[in-house]
Amino acid sequence: LLEGLGGELAVLVSALARPRQPGSGPSPRDWASPLVFDRGGAAVSVASREAGHHIFPIHTSQCYLASQSLSAELYRLTCCWLTHHYAEVVRIAAAFGCDALSGAEAAQWAHFGAEIDKDKHVDGHACRLHLSVAVLPLGLDLPWNLRESYMQFLLNRANCSADCLLSPDTELHILQLLPELDGSSWLLLNRRRGLEAPAH
Repeated sequence: LLEGLGGELAVLVSALARPRQPGSGPSPRDWASPLVFDRGGAAVSVASREAGHHIFPIHTSQCYLASQSLSAELYRLTCCWLTHHYAEVVRIAAAFGCDALSGAEAAQWAHFGAEIDKDKHVDGHACRLHLSVAVLPLGLDLPWNLRESYMQFLLNRANCSADCLLSPDTELHILQLLPELDGSSWLLLNRRRGLEAPAH
């Protein structure tokens, strides 16, 4: 924790330490596993291509942090997801934006996808969908199956947190990204018809 001459606060973290949750599983019963920071060779070789640290200024309300680079935002995104702060992941996705990813940032994105792969919570699926729409302009390969994530979201939508629910427009956007619907996609087809039906 750093403090400036004017009393402003910031958090300094090592970009060479990769956030992980090795013991995490798909069930909330597995979430007690602590977040650890991998300082192994692979993490160092990726992070050392750019800055060796991230600085996160703390808002004067001391309620949230700000990121000063895309690399720092990806780092914060990974930490928030692995500690199951799904509402914060949705907020990050809403403000996510850049023109392109550098090689190191692309490696971070791939690491992020690998670390959250076991998370099957409905809020996790909702976060994947929010992020899928957010990164669409970048043309990135998604580190998850969009169709599967949306299907799981629909099947468990009633249990999704209010902060993570998708708006009807976002759902329609996602449906437009999925392969052509067919008879085996009755769940998606019915959802699309419901979303496109005129309001009474």
